[in-house]
Amino acid sequence: MGYDAILPWLKIQGVQVYNYSIPRIEGGRETFHAKAVLCDRSFAYLGSSNVTAASLEHSMEMGVVLQGRAAADVAEVIDAVIAAATIAPSR
Repeated sequence: MGYDAILPWLKIQGVQVYNYSIPRIEGGRETFHAKAVLCDRSFAYLGSSNVTAASLEHSMEMGVVLQGRAAADVAEVIDAVIAAATIAPSR
């Protein structure tokens, strides 16, 4: 429901959303639950917070801003996730 609500804005901004969900060998699905924002491979944010009112206003969350080699390491992980992901439907 949230994705549908902001989809027009995402399109205008040129944001591409990916769905990372692959089958687990033992059954079920594996998803990418981390919250990461990557800026030109030199800065990254990693955190636990969902972008919801409940998470932002009521939960104890933690995040860090990384730069340099640490941000480049995050970029490598995100590249691998994107390579295994599918592009989310644009409805």
